[in-house]
This record gives sequence, C-alpha cells and structure tokens, in this order.
Amino acid sequence: MKIALVHHSVCGYGGMEIVSQRLYYYLTKRGHEVTLFSTSACQGMNVRQVKVLKFNPEIQIPLDKVNGDYEVVHALSSLSYFNISVSSMLKGKKVVSFLSVKTLRTHPNLFYRLVGSIYEDYMIKRG
Repeated sequence: MKIALVHHSVCGYGGMEIVSQRLYYYLTKRGHEVTLFSTSACQGMNVRQVKVLKFNPEIQIPLDKVNGDYEVVHALSSLSYFNISVSSMLKGKKVVSFLSVKTLRTHPNLFYRLVGSIYEDYMIKRG
C-alpha cells in the first residue's frame, strides 16, 4: 500500500514526533511504501521536506506545492495548518487524527482563549 504521513515535525522527542516515527517504522516493516511530508528530515526515513513560512509550531504555511497519489493520506495533527494544508494537496483517502482539540478554550492566556477557539473551529472544519 502506498501511504503518505503528514506531520510538521518528525524528528525529536515529543509525543507526536515519536508517534510519526513509529507509524513510519511499523508501516514500512509491514511492506508498505511510506512517504513522510514534514518540515524537517530524519536520517533513515523517506521524508519529503516542505519549505514553510513559520509563525509558531502550529501555524506553518507551506511554501512548496506538493503532489502525489496515495492510497491513504494520514495527517497526525494538533490542529496544525501545515498538516491540513499538505494533506489536502495529496490525492488519496484522508485520515486526520486530531490529538488536542478544544484545549485552547481553557488556555491561561486570554489571547489564546479568544483567538484560539476561532482557529480551532476553523481547522476542525477544514480537516
């Protein structure tokens, strides 16, 4: 099976980075052809690095146009604009895993509570 994994960061030790790495590892071990679309490259992984305009870890606007035909496109997202944008450019059945939904509504920072809830609603609808 030809699979695209989309996550803005695949290198490192965060929870979603580890999930992306393990998904890649186990899917390739099972014989699937897997391509990771990310802003960073990892040694030993088939990563298609996408250039971005970065505002913060969650708001990264892809500057590259990506394309490809995949049987499955999986976006592992914490409401990441990059993940939703890149996955929408690829052809294939879409699977979007939102991991931290509605968390900005209770954020201690007033700005994040006000603007974040609008952003969350937009990204959920788009995803």
